[in-house]
Amino acid sequence: MPAKSLFFYRIATAVALLCTALSVHAETLVKPDNVAAPPVAEDMVTIPGSDWVLVSGISIGKAAQPGIYAMRRLPLHLEKLSFDIAAAADRRHCSALEEKAFSPLGITVGRDGDRNILLVINRGGRAAIERFRVDGGSGKPRLTWEDCIPIPSEVSANSLSLLPTGDIYITQTYDPADKDSWQRRVDGEDTGRLFHWSPRDGWQAAPVKPMSGPNGLVVSDDGCFAVVAAWSGSELVRQSLPCASTGEKRPDKSLALSFMPDNLRWTSAGTVLATGQHTTPNGLLECVKGKGECPSVLTVVEVDPASMKIVQKWRVDAGNDLGLATTALQVGEEIWVSSILGHRIARFPYQPAQVK
Repeated sequence: MPAKSLFFYRIATAVALLCTALSVHAETLVKPDNVAAPPVAEDMVTIPGSDWVLVSGISIGKAAQPGIYAMRRLPLHLEKLSFDIAAAADRRHCSALEEKAFSPLGITVGRDGDRNILLVINRGGRAAIERFRVDGGSGKPRLTWEDCIPIPSEVSANSLSLLPTGDIYITQTYDPADKDSWQRRVDGEDTGRLFHWSPRDGWQAAPVKPMSGPNGLVVSDDGCFAVVAAWSGSELVRQSLPCASTGEKRPDKSLALSFMPDNLRWTSAGTVLATGQHTTPNGLLECVKGKGECPSVLTVVEVDPASMKIVQKWRVDAGNDLGLATTALQVGEEIWVSSILGHRIARFPYQPAQVK
């Protein structure tokens, strides 16, 4: 091939490769529809077999009304849920939960036999995972508090994942005894890791590497790997976990992001949705306190956990009160995005990516 032709061939090849790479990360601009939401909405999860979404409202700011909320799109419904208390004979670990001592953060819904259960990280009067029975079938959810699992004192927990075996993983964002933990997160240093609880052995630190500000978490059903949002590290990290499988382990792998990722959620396609805040730890504090500028856009990414690559990406017009996004959740053929600012949830159409 003549030198001149070879030169242009190489240029064309390079452009094609670049376009291919960019197509994976190409952003879809979204002007979302919005629905009313609880104040200071932190985490969201769907209830299997129903049209309902549960939302945790946390204690941040004057507008906070902490608790668990039930939402439905059609017909539109938003309600803060009260809860009953199970008989004392059914409790093994904790005294009965008082509503005034309940400040929920991360939540997850799983199955216990033929019923749904809700697990909630409580940062109110005690550091514990609160367990609720969820009744109501396809109708409005009804909660009954059953028991709790105290969280170790060295763990400031954020998110959790329940396995079919009954085992639980949580993220330790930092150790409350570490007085320099905030500055270490500002500097992007490691501050926490995963902790594992089993019905037989109780709590222990998972044998995985620490991260900077571990926040959101999803774990594979077989318990062989987790994807963790390293919030102050602005990355997602896949970590291999001890499990019964004899198959080949997936090596640890990370994905750098342009934002600080918060909660994570699985999709029906087996991919992971992530969103978060386009700011810094100190910038987030200034925004919440009303002393600094808040992000006006937010990003949602869909990630293939096998390759740890972004397969879809959306940039959402956040307006003045969605910039501190916390959770992106698949609800049918939509993605819902919550925020600790404002009283609304953004919604936009969603078609799961096709991954191999």
